[in-house]
Amino acid sequence: MSEPVRTPPFAAFEWLLSARYLRARRKEGFISVIAGFSFLGIMLGVATLIIVMGLLDSTRVYRLARAVAVDITVMDYVEAARLRGEGTRWIIFREILPNALSPLVAE
Repeated sequence: MSEPVRTPPFAAFEWLLSARYLRARRKEGFISVIAGFSFLGIMLGVATLIIVMGLLDSTRVYRLARAVAVDITVMDYVEAARLRGEGTRWIIFREILPNALSPLVAE
């Protein structure tokens, strides 16, 4: 048989505390105001943290995407597509984007 999973010493206390807040309901069945605001504050804080980290990290990806696209734009096959009279959308989606995805996915 496998050994039982050992929990940290305060895990039972945390569980009892959360159970206390969840049981502290009004007659209508709403969770207590303190527990509700605490949960809302934590969720808003986590969401704000995710958004800020995404915005700060996205500048590096934008810079890399622009550098890769500029490098691909001057290549011979893109120039050949322009000389053939292909449209801008066709060049972007058929020539530049497929060749730019691999460095971006690797990043």
